[in-house]
Amino acid sequence: MQDIFDFNKTLAVTAYLLNRTGGSLPCAKILNLLYLAERDFLLERGYSLTGDALYVCDEGFGLQITHSLLMGKDSQSTTWQLYIQTDATSPEKTVTVVNSPDMGYLSTANEKILDKILNRFNEFSSDNSFVEYLHNLNEWNAFYKNGTTTEITADELFSVNNQTDNIPFYRENVQVKNELNCLVNACGN
Repeated sequence: MQDIFDFNKTLAVTAYLLNRTGGSLPCAKILNLLYLAERDFLLERGYSLTGDALYVCDEGFGLQITHSLLMGKDSQSTTWQLYIQTDATSPEKTVTVVNSPDMGYLSTANEKILDKILNRFNEFSSDNSFVEYLHNLNEWNAFYKNGTTTEITADELFSVNNQTDNIPFYRENVQVKNELNCLVNACGN
């Protein structure tokens, strides 16, 4: 069961992380930070921060729809690029905040977890130590396959991190969000 992707919140989360790290980062690094934020939110709160699908690949971790937005390959990329742009010609595909989106989509709890991720990130003395940290996550060992991109479901994330008690709560939350979304959008009419 997949959660509903929240474009505005994801835009705000991405801008928040970029702004707090100097305004720009290599694409792989921002995707890894976004993954860590989503991961921590799921593991600590039992529900999704962005509603995006998690994945692991040779470059580390990321969020599926967000990656498409960063690469200009999503139907909402034009709106995204009003705020966050990726220089696809740079060797690291540098991602930069160019305008501030509505940050009202972030709660204090969201910012607290994002700050925790940034504090942890800032503790790494080098890119190598950050990569080593990522490679020590349970899901790297469980799902990484050289040369492929592998989706990691929330259920799988909970399982490999010994938090299977969160699975029913997560599923119920997703079901309620889907039902509310259906009501708001007058599903079935």
